[in-house]
Amino acid sequence: MRVGLCQIPVSSQPSVNLDRVRAALAQAADGGAELAVFPEATQIRFGSDLRAAAEPLDGPFCTGLADAARSTGERESELVAPGSTPVICTLAGMRTGLAICYDVRFGELFRALAVGGASLLVLPAAWAAGLFKEDHWVTLVRARAIENTIWVAAVGQVPDPDERPTRAATGVGRSMLVDPLGVVRADLGPAPGVLVAEVDASLIDTVRAHLPSLENRRDDVFGKPIVVGEA
Repeated sequence: MRVGLCQIPVSSQPSVNLDRVRAALAQAADGGAELAVFPEATQIRFGSDLRAAAEPLDGPFCTGLADAARSTGERESELVAPGSTPVICTLAGMRTGLAICYDVRFGELFRALAVGGASLLVLPAAWAAGLFKEDHWVTLVRARAIENTIWVAAVGQVPDPDERPTRAATGVGRSMLVDPLGVVRADLGPAPGVLVAEVDASLIDTVRAHLPSLENRRDDVFGKPIVVGEA
């Protein structure tokens, strides 16, 4: 699978963000991406009136996203699933676990997704700046990949220079693709950008043959992970 990491600035205007999504999708598609991952809160930046911006699934932003995805070969329903339990879906033939931002601090979710058969974890985020926060982001994303011997595609937003600063999280960037050994295969740094990179599912088997940490887990001591359903 080829994954597009779409690290975009997020405005307080959904229409501006939709145009940025369309442009990033086109760029990712030109690079051969089969899956494009965007930041958390792509519709509207934190610090805005989220209630006023909320809209039904057939509203202009969601409809625009669906149209943009459809024009590059993706369906919104394959990327977004509601619910309060861990979710795995199949994207471009690869079992993919879904998480978001703050979830990265909870290793048990990622373990459940890995044990459930996910080969790739996607993690949209609007990671806040602050003391050691960027270090936490990089460390935790790599840790989730290493401890589960799995691929992680983590995509954050970056601040919009045309917007006034607020106390709300507007992201630090650092979108990354990390392989099952914890090697950072791609890192977009702090600036807007789109990068397409290859996810080789066969590497998981190679790594687990040498590092069988999932096979050696002690369910008799810690209990079995929650059963994960397919969306």
